[in-house]
Amino acid sequence: MSRHRIVSVDEVRTRAEQQFQRYGYHATSIQTLVDCIGVGRGSIYDTFDSKRGLYVSALRRYVRSLEQRFRALHDQPSPRAAILSVFESWMKESRDGCFLVNTSVELAPHDGEIAQIVANSLQEIENVFVRLIGQGQASGEILPAVDPVLTARGLLALYITLCVLTRSGSDESSRRDFAGMAGAMLTDHNRRK
Repeated sequence: MSRHRIVSVDEVRTRAEQQFQRYGYHATSIQTLVDCIGVGRGSIYDTFDSKRGLYVSALRRYVRSLEQRFRALHDQPSPRAAILSVFESWMKESRDGCFLVNTSVELAPHDGEIAQIVANSLQEIENVFVRLIGQGQASGEILPAVDPVLTARGLLALYITLCVLTRSGSDESSRRDFAGMAGAMLTDHNRRK
């Protein structure tokens, strides 16, 4: 079967991203990519240099999209509700987990460039949580005693945990319990009765 040249680089990234997200880097062969994308091996190498080059390109595309989704939370009228929506919507996300978190486990420990992409993106997500907590405190939705940085780090850790639980096939009840912890983290436990 003849393979076509790459017409849309973004479409190739999207299809590769889906494949890598579902199966990971090591379990995805270049032939699997050729088959799922529908272009020739040479076209992939000409455009992305290597399987790793395609992976990094797909990861960067995913990260841009993920960061835009997190930044869009600032447009919601309630900062507290915006934070909680991350965890509520994650319950409906793909069973394949988060490509960023999957990458942080599979490749970041062994690849400096990928580790930096992951670290930068996770820091951006944490920063969004910090800003939303600050906005919630300014509007009175979140009590001033809630530490924005520590709570944002906890929310990021909770997000990563939910991604891993989703990927590992944990039951929905367990994931809901973890998602419910986000609301508790936004409460000053010293003032609760």
